[in-house]
Amino acid sequence: MKAKLQNILNRLLERGADHASLRFENETKEEFNVIYQRLSFLRSVESASLSMYVIRDQRTANISINQFDDTSVEEAINTLFVNLDSGVPDPAFAISPYQEPRSWSKGPMQPETDLIIERLNEFIAELKLKYPNLQYDATLSHVTWDSIYLNSNKVEFTDRMGCYGFSTIFTTKTGKRCSSMNYSFMNLKDLNTKLLDTPQTEELIRQNTEQVETKPIPANFKGAVIFAPQVGIGVIYGFLNGQIGSFPFLSKSCKYPDHIGKQILDPKLTLKNAPDFEGFAAVSHVTSDGFVSEAATVIDAGVLRHYPINLYTANKCNMKRTTGMPTAFLVEAGHTPLAEMIASIEQGILLIRDSGDSPNSDGDVSFVAKNSYYIENGKIQYPISETMIAGNIVAWLNNITAISSESYNNGSWQCPYLQVSGVDISRK
Repeated sequence: MKAKLQNILNRLLERGADHASLRFENETKEEFNVIYQRLSFLRSVESASLSMYVIRDQRTANISINQFDDTSVEEAINTLFVNLDSGVPDPAFAISPYQEPRSWSKGPMQPETDLIIERLNEFIAELKLKYPNLQYDATLSHVTWDSIYLNSNKVEFTDRMGCYGFSTIFTTKTGKRCSSMNYSFMNLKDLNTKLLDTPQTEELIRQNTEQVETKPIPANFKGAVIFAPQVGIGVIYGFLNGQIGSFPFLSKSCKYPDHIGKQILDPKLTLKNAPDFEGFAAVSHVTSDGFVSEAATVIDAGVLRHYPINLYTANKCNMKRTTGMPTAFLVEAGHTPLAEMIASIEQGILLIRDSGDSPNSDGDVSFVAKNSYYIENGKIQYPISETMIAGNIVAWLNNITAISSESYNNGSWQCPYLQVSGVDISRK
């Protein structure tokens, strides 16, 4: 495939492209499914795509295809150059400069089929014994993912990964009552751990069995919220993407236009890009704009060290591109156990799952709390019926009162619990 891509790249240059890049991705998945609490079927899925990107006379065009025979490729190239003529010139368009060729290979490339079946049957048996009212489906897959990136500046990267993907979605039914749905998902380096013992899985299931009976919060209030890791990572990503990433610079809405080395968030927060972290099972080593994804601290104790912007944004805004958007988020754990965080709260919410819109350009956001708990006088009181959470993610990340010593690693990112103050909490 690499040889075929090199021929396509040469063909793009022969047709008159000033610069060109190609990205080939292929994913193969052996997927074992538990449906209605039974190991039901296996399916094999393979998907492949090729993206072509060209620049000529400061105009760009791109196209993606999933058929790689000569006729399909030539048709795509013809379409690409037709589209190129209608592009708007912009001197900021560019491809990544020359970098030393790199190749990565990580993880198991062949599935341990017998062990997959053993783990799923073990999971089914344990749930039947411990949580007989749980209704669930589950999937355990072996995935191999291959990526090749080439460009006309002689950049050549190959990235190969193998891992296991586990997910389960569940609800609890008791009589005529049913809890809200919840789920657990992660990528695993191996199958050395029981599925019920994988990070957070049993805790989320145990919580779900408690959530058949819920109550509304006693009244609207402004209080504390503990963001579970899967919610907290979304808040942090929303901040990066909406406040200091490419979008706010290109839309001229960035509130931190010249803040490298300055405090922009609470000093308790440190965020790193960690593509080589041993605890991760599935990360990309190549960024979307054609650079090696380098280990870097983006937010260092609240201080901005790197803007997570792509090459086009850097050129357009006369800035320096450094790390790009992280491909492997690692939020540093704190020093406070979750139990102590809960004990410190006079009135608040333990937020396990959220459902709602993304933050606007100012960081304002509102969403519904799902599978969550009301806290009063330092104790969890009861699971809550749907409750509105509203506020501003910039304010939240500047009012962190504690970060947990516990962290959740889903195989692609790692994040602790985040406790913030001054959140508007109301009955739906």
